[in-house]
Amino acid sequence: ISRQLWWGHQIPAYRASVPGRDAEPVWAVGRTADEARAKAAALLGVDEEQVALEQDEDVLDTWFASALFPFASLGWPNATPDLARHFPGTLLETGHDILFFWVARMVMVSLELTGELPFRQVYLHAMVRDTQGKKMSKSLGNVIDPEDVIRGVTADDLVARITGSTTLPPAEIKRAAALQRKQFPAGIPPCGADALRFSLLSYTALARDIKFDVERVAGHRAFLNKVWNATRFVLMITENGAVAPATTSDPTALPRPTGLPAAWIASRLAHTVEEADRALTTFNFAQYTSVLREFWVTDFCDNFIELAKAGVRDPTKAAETQAWLLACVHAGTELLAPATPFIADAILGALPQPESGPEGDRAPGFPSPSTWNTLRSVDIEDTMANVLLVAQGIRALPVRQIDPRVKLHAFARGNSADSSRLLTVGEDTIRQLSRASSFTILADGEAPPDGCWVVPTQATCDCAVFARTETPLDPARISAELTRLARSKENLHASREKVKARMAGTGYAKAPQAVKDRDEQTLMQLTRQAEDITEIEAMYTSWLGA
Repeated sequence: ISRQLWWGHQIPAYRASVPGRDAEPVWAVGRTADEARAKAAALLGVDEEQVALEQDEDVLDTWFASALFPFASLGWPNATPDLARHFPGTLLETGHDILFFWVARMVMVSLELTGELPFRQVYLHAMVRDTQGKKMSKSLGNVIDPEDVIRGVTADDLVARITGSTTLPPAEIKRAAALQRKQFPAGIPPCGADALRFSLLSYTALARDIKFDVERVAGHRAFLNKVWNATRFVLMITENGAVAPATTSDPTALPRPTGLPAAWIASRLAHTVEEADRALTTFNFAQYTSVLREFWVTDFCDNFIELAKAGVRDPTKAAETQAWLLACVHAGTELLAPATPFIADAILGALPQPESGPEGDRAPGFPSPSTWNTLRSVDIEDTMANVLLVAQGIRALPVRQIDPRVKLHAFARGNSADSSRLLTVGEDTIRQLSRASSFTILADGEAPPDGCWVVPTQATCDCAVFARTETPLDPARISAELTRLARSKENLHASREKVKARMAGTGYAKAPQAVKDRDEQTLMQLTRQAEDITEIEAMYTSWLGA
């Protein structure tokens, strides 16, 4: 009930006595000192004026004070405007470890004192642990300060904090310093607050524990850097937005897309808006980060920006391409804003602003699915997906590993009326994204030119794809590449055998499940890499035969 702390609600219990009277003091409890004095006077059988009070110096338990938080912080018991506006709340976010200590107490106390539930929903976040799943502890040397992830820190400074500790025994300091040095030999790179926040959201797909890895945060820093560079590129090729007086994420104010690339990216953006909105509404934060990465990296940067480089040079497509480049940056940034407010503010501030409205007022909205869904087209997305399969199949040919200067010519033939139409619609897109020197659509039944290889593609595109080089590949270069691949495969085989030997060793059955899972995953990856090399070797060997 009571704690010996400096801060808190002082216990409303009073030690009451009558000065000059040899009698045992009594305890009285009251909302005020006057109320307690009246009770004490009755207990002692004297007038109130004769009672001396001394309030208990202890404070009520911290969790009691916390239980009052939802309403006491808003002015309760007085009927304040803040209390009327903000109580009861809607959502509480907290950890599962204090579900009873805090959440249950808030519910019970709020019902008792106000007759209202303090909130309707509770979101329980996972607990952050180190990369091995261990609880962070100073003695283990695995504590990560968020400030260090945001601003970066050297390995020496990390160790110096431990060795300078005045609370740990010397033996623990030595062990913790060694572990810290081993875990972060190069220190922690500066990743920024946005990357840290985005990473923590991406972890929420896991169970009750997060195995926190700084490398994952660094990866999301690279992702946000890609977003930033993509924005700079878009502003450059749109003359800092001069093609549009103001950017917007309202699709009704944008030109209706006509070409395949613009119609596709508009549909993909509409899909991303819908999925991101659903993910946030259902607290599926990992899915939220996933759909945004897919849109920005795969849809926008890898594909649409590459196609836009040609689109902005075509007078018939330039206006449409530029408008949708800016729309994607604007709406895509607004979608990112809840997780990455700093970079979102910087990007939205760099985009052309409307002439009206307060200067500097660029608080991001969140694109509404109801306004974007008119641009969603599953048919266009399916068409583009198959077009990309053809382009990616051609681009994946490893001929440039043999000779980076080689010129590649590609050919494709539809196996049905639908796939032939697909090739016609996506001809320019395939030519650009495949990075082939030329791309030719073959007529129904037409054979490819002599010297062509079959390009592996997925069955869904229903196309036969072929390619050949302008000049024959140098056999010596092919042989050298085959030798290099053979060495790589030998190394993979040796690594596989090493893992298999460890898994077959005595006592492996007692190894932690996390270790077993990691070894199984490693074995699968090594096997898959060896199979990929075998496929490439077969292709190279066929080229030698040709």
